[in-house]
Amino acid sequence: MQTSHPKASVKPHSIGPSDTPPSASPHLKINHQTLHPTSKPLTPNPPTSTLTNTAQDAPTKQRHHSFSSSSEEEEAAQKGKHNAWQQIHRIKRKRISSSQPTLQIPQAPTQNLYEMLTEETPTTDQAENTQLPKILKPPPIFLHGVINYDKMIRSINEVAETEQFYTKSMANNVIKITCLSPETYRTLIKHFKDTDIYYHTYQIKEERAYRLVIKYLHHTTEIEDIRQDLLQQGHVARNIVNVHHRMTKEPLNLFFVVLEPVENNKEVYKITAIQNKIIHIEPPRTNKNYIPQCARCQQYGHKRRYCNRTYA
Repeated sequence: MQTSHPKASVKPHSIGPSDTPPSASPHLKINHQTLHPTSKPLTPNPPTSTLTNTAQDAPTKQRHHSFSSSSEEEEAAQKGKHNAWQQIHRIKRKRISSSQPTLQIPQAPTQNLYEMLTEETPTTDQAENTQLPKILKPPPIFLHGVINYDKMIRSINEVAETEQFYTKSMANNVIKITCLSPETYRTLIKHFKDTDIYYHTYQIKEERAYRLVIKYLHHTTEIEDIRQDLLQQGHVARNIVNVHHRMTKEPLNLFFVVLEPVENNKEVYKITAIQNKIIHIEPPRTNKNYIPQCARCQQYGHKRRYCNRTYA
């Protein structure tokens, strides 16, 4: 026969705030109100509350610190921010009020020793107006068949001084004469022609005409009308020729114009119309590989007009 044992009543163990289950983690929080509904809610310890309030008030004081400049608030913010064993005292900076009068330092009088030189120096505009016209260098003169240099120099000294030219001996008894001024060049050329001396030279730049091409102008336009229109615009035409086709010999709407050499020759490219006819002006096309040949001595490198040698 089985005997029934009375069930032992298990008294529930009350867990206090200081009791922690052995298996519970120290980071696990237990709600004591749930375990004991009838018990009163526990109040936190005063030291913990003080530390929590201090930690919560630190950001607030730090925010107020940005709007305040007092040293007491700065020290209070540093206490909450740093450790308990550290304390930093900041020196309050003095603000300089804008109402303070600025001190004016008297300036000592100075004197420029080069002021007299500056006053006498002309300005840029005056220098451009007083600039002398540029003198172009004349081309060289080549004398052929020179067998006695001293006699040649004595012949040249009859019309020009020794300081006005230079000479250079070249191969095949050729003497190169370089003049220092266009006047000396013209004097020597006239003397060589009168004494029948063999030489050849080139055209002087001051006498070189300015060539251009007029396009899109009808070939029936009168040449005299073109000349008068260019003259009204400040350009003197030396020669005007209508261009013909090389094979068919038919007239083209092109004109070769040769202007007198002046300083404003390049301004002719600004002309866009002649007699209400739209045109285009451009420089002539030249063959860079072309080598001129003299029709007098049959030598290359110069032309007949500037040669005084014997006919070949």
